[in-house]
Amino acid sequence: MGTKRDGKRDAVEGFRVLTLTYRVDELPSEQRERLKELFKTYRAIASLYYWSRRLGLKEGVKQALERAKEELPSY
Repeated sequence: MGTKRDGKRDAVEGFRVLTLTYRVDELPSEQRERLKELFKTYRAIASLYYWSRRLGLKEGVKQALERAKEELPSY
């Protein structure tokens, strides 16, 4: 379910918004690099999902969801 702000949708159904509640630069370097890599992967998969949905590409949506399940820990 997307959220609405000022009557407009600002999220695509099916993907979560990631929010950090602590400063990344305070993490040990190994954890910081793992977190940066996670966000890079998440952004790429979320972009694939968003544009596939927007353009009506069912195969792209399927691929994005499969990649999310394989590559992202919470999926």
